[in-house]
Amino acid sequence: MKGKQASAPVVIAGGGMVGSALALSLARAGVPVCVLEPRPAQPLPDDAPYELRCSAISPASIRLLQAVGVWDSIRQQRVSPYRHMRVWDSESPARLAFSAAEMGLGELGWIIENRRIQSALWQALGFCPGVETRQSPLAQWENRDGGLLVTLEDGSQLWTPLLVGADGRQSRVREQAGIPLRVHPYAQQALVAVVETEKPHEHTAWQRFLPTGPLAFLPLADGSSSIVWSLDDAEAENVRALEEADFNAALTAALDARLGRCRRISPLAAFPLQMQRAGAFIGPRLALVGDAAHVVHPLAGQGVNLGFLDAAALAEVLVEALRRGEDMGDARVLNRYQRWRKADTLITQEFMTVLQRLFGSRHPLLAGLRGAGMQLVDKTVLKKAFAWHVAGQSDDHPRLCRGQALEPLRGQVA
Repeated sequence: MKGKQASAPVVIAGGGMVGSALALSLARAGVPVCVLEPRPAQPLPDDAPYELRCSAISPASIRLLQAVGVWDSIRQQRVSPYRHMRVWDSESPARLAFSAAEMGLGELGWIIENRRIQSALWQALGFCPGVETRQSPLAQWENRDGGLLVTLEDGSQLWTPLLVGADGRQSRVREQAGIPLRVHPYAQQALVAVVETEKPHEHTAWQRFLPTGPLAFLPLADGSSSIVWSLDDAEAENVRALEEADFNAALTAALDARLGRCRRISPLAAFPLQMQRAGAFIGPRLALVGDAAHVVHPLAGQGVNLGFLDAAALAEVLVEALRRGEDMGDARVLNRYQRWRKADTLITQEFMTVLQRLFGSRHPLLAGLRGAGMQLVDKTVLKKAFAWHVAGQSDDHPRLCRGQALEPLRGQVA
């Protein structure tokens, strides 16, 4: 049966940031892939308004983008480094300050519009040998001849030993595989917009913890800022209903006027917030990466960085398995990926949930604990450890995220 079908060693459902990064990582190491993406990202014109969806990309993720050959093209666009981070609590005098220089880094990270990353990765797929792209979404699959027979919505079929779900928080792959999903609604919305500020942002990521949720200002290349304002549902609706002048005044007050008067210069969008975690990151001949496997609160900006770590880890596991002559879809191989990534994701998710609950309380005892905790972090080695975590620095990271290339396989992978 296999011989009568088109085939691919790896089929990736989803060509967003994480799926495309995984595809390029594998193809550049000699593993052919087929990427299914019905709506590939289109390039943004240089003079287009800022996209509302921006990400704080860590140095570890930048190294992955360098490894797959897209960072130089992204960097030539309107991206903004941030070299400092200022964090403070509205209910206590505690505050934290981080700088790249203290850590021996040029930057703590880069603020980049998601679509610029997506389109750069997608364009790179078109020039990478060993990558096939199809714009028909996955419909279903079945076990067949020691692999999976994947059927697309256009009726075409592919045989593959491994299917990867990189198809987002509403993953069809996860759902059809019957993998359970734990969902924890935060009863909050994230309001996102682009704003001008009276004072310069100083290439600093500003974050203030308020009882109704954290407010983050992320520096953009033209001097404006991308905001992510997490608010309890009822308060979010009240803020969304404000007239423009009143919204600007409320936003200025919420940041304690740290950057002077604020003025919204884009539409305002809102997104419900919840934590999601798949019960397993793998299944029979399949693996989940990125939002298909986990979704975290945006207060620390770790969402896409966790996904890039998934992509780099899975690529490393699969390439090493092939080097040893193993079947990529074998449960023992996929379990290596799950053990590597699931624990780290669990710790990050639970940490974000604890922070959200701790800083979302007006109880005076908790306010005191927050203040004492932040002062402890600021004056001990914990500060550097926390900063290294935010910057994505860890000896446990995959090679591609530590600046080490995957040695290409010798010979053709069937």
